[in-house]
Amino acid sequence: MPFRRLSAYLFPACLLLPLALGVSACSRMESLFMSDDASAITFHEQPHPQQAYRLTMTIENAPGPFGMVRGAVQYNVKNYRDCGRVNPEVGAPTDIVYLPERHWQQTAPNVYETTVHADGMLDEDYYGKGICHWELRGASALLRATGDERETRFLPAMDYEEIFAEKTKVLYFWNGRYPTDNPPPSDGKGFPDFGDINLGKVPPQQQNEFFKVTLSARKVQP
Repeated sequence: MPFRRLSAYLFPACLLLPLALGVSACSRMESLFMSDDASAITFHEQPHPQQAYRLTMTIENAPGPFGMVRGAVQYNVKNYRDCGRVNPEVGAPTDIVYLPERHWQQTAPNVYETTVHADGMLDEDYYGKGICHWELRGASALLRATGDERETRFLPAMDYEEIFAEKTKVLYFWNGRYPTDNPPPSDGKGFPDFGDINLGKVPPQQQNEFFKVTLSARKVQP
């Protein structure tokens, strides 16, 4: 019987990218490709950001090509309780999250780069209650074999602490989910795979069933 996975959600970033404190971490990471607030309010990106970080993603030993390589960056408002709206369903302020897409430029075979900005958003009075102050929370890639929505969503990501510390991060993804998990999820949107940080619990003879994605960050001049 093939080794299915260490865990569908074994990933240190599961403690990060807090879109909502009551939601599981990896569900929050999946939300990198959704925005809970942008449909109602137009948020403004900084036209001349100064704090730039170049992210590099290297894919090794994948079982096939990735026809879709997309990216997103996540910003949260630090003081949303003071400057944001109140959710009428719960009678409390709603976390304010903005998730703009970022293009990953292919620079070599299986190597991609993108740039994110710590100061990428404009602090403004969006709700008429005071200035909202933004902070970078993380960045992610979305990899699919061809782009079909039924295919597995491979989601390597870095949180803001890893980006600011200019770290290198390695994640492992199981080949058996490429291009589609079997059986596929009932919602038809493709299984979200966030990767594993190590293969220590995988039998040595089965470690070749995983491909590797390496993410690195370095500060650059804007």
